[in-house]
Amino acid sequence: MSTGFDGRTGSVAQSGCLPQSHWTVPRHVLQDGTRYTWTVETSHEGSTTTNPANWVGHFTVDRRMGNPGPTPTDSLGGVTVNLFNGNVRTDVSGPIFETLGGPLA
Repeated sequence: MSTGFDGRTGSVAQSGCLPQSHWTVPRHVLQDGTRYTWTVETSHEGSTTTNPANWVGHFTVDRRMGNPGPTPTDSLGGVTVNLFNGNVRTDVSGPIFETLGGPLA
């Protein structure tokens, strides 16, 4: 799995050789908003030579953090709750300073 276009380059996480046909990505490897590619290589049991696939799979991690986008929300004052995942976002204004060019927030 990688951030490169070919499933092999860029930031890479590898499973190594596995006897089963599934693998769980270790925690904290995937980053929100990042597009990843993945591919597999096969080999015969006992062989050290691998056969790369001629295809690449793609996926993007979207944890729906930050701006809620098309999900339902509820707001009170400066606090917004994402009703889909329960994330809370707040918008707080800071002090305003008067300058010669106008107020600076």
